[in-house]
Amino acid sequence: MRLLGIDYGEKKIGIAISDESAKFAFPHGVIDNVSANSVLKALKIICDKNNIGKIIIGQSLTYKMQSNPIMKRIEKFKSFLEERLKIPVEYESEILTTKQAKRMAPTPRVGENEKTHASAAALILQAYLDRNRS
Repeated sequence: MRLLGIDYGEKKIGIAISDESAKFAFPHGVIDNVSANSVLKALKIICDKNNIGKIIIGQSLTYKMQSNPIMKRIEKFKSFLEERLKIPVEYESEILTTKQAKRMAPTPRVGENEKTHASAAALILQAYLDRNRS
């Protein structure tokens, strides 16, 4: 079973996928967040194609561990995915993942922003995998 990581953004949603043994997370791509149905359709294809058994979505918190304003949208998105995809969805903190993903990237180029979202999703997913390793 593979896991899917999500870095939710109002314009772009970064996607990462684990390996079959759920030890390593890899950036997969970015979905344009234009409508709930278009995002759902794209995620369903990815989940079906990759045998996804669980989704891990970044929980947007402040340094004081309080919800950021976007967290309300993330909560709605989480519920929407659970209801429509019938796959369990869990949170993992996304504090500093975008900054870390930008730091890891080489010199910024065209399309680098999209790679940052996918890399941030991989960092979120990897943190979850590491924390839940048996």
